[in-house]
Order: sequence, then structure tokens, then C-alpha cells
Amino acid sequence: MMAHADEGMWLYNHFPKAAIKQKYGIEISDDFLTTMQRTSVRVGAGSGAFVSDSGLVLTNQHLVSAWLSGQSSRAHDYLNDGF
Repeated sequence: MMAHADEGMWLYNHFPKAAIKQKYGIEISDDFLTTMQRTSVRVGAGSGAFVSDSGLVLTNQHLVSAWLSGQSSRAHDYLNDGF
């Protein structure tokens, strides 16, 4: 089965639950949307999400690359070598 992205931005307070159910047969609950909203974070000019209860955030590297460069030293280049 192949998945295709739907275009557009689905806001939590105007999520098209009926259209999703009709098109994909998936019921999106209010509890699910609340959980997704509470795990969402702003990272610079982009977004991310908490993926653990200890504060791990998943986002794209380009959103944190300037910060990583600033934390790096000659001894450890976090941007190129990782943690």
C-alpha cells in the first residue's frame, strides 16, 4: 500500500475529522488531537515534537544547526560529529 501526503495545514482547533474519516476510514479522537497539541514545540522558525517523557525533541537538523555550531569546540564538533 502506498501513502500520499495531503496538502495543507491542519490546525488542531479546525482539524477535518469528518473528511479524514470519510476519505481514509480513520477516526481521529479529541484526546488524540489534544495529545498531539501538547507534544508540539516551536524550534526556531520551525516545529518539532516531544518524543520522550525526559524531554527528547524530534525536529529537523537545519532548525538546530546554528545552535549546535555555537556549542561546538575544536575538541568536539557537534554539528559534524554528533553527540
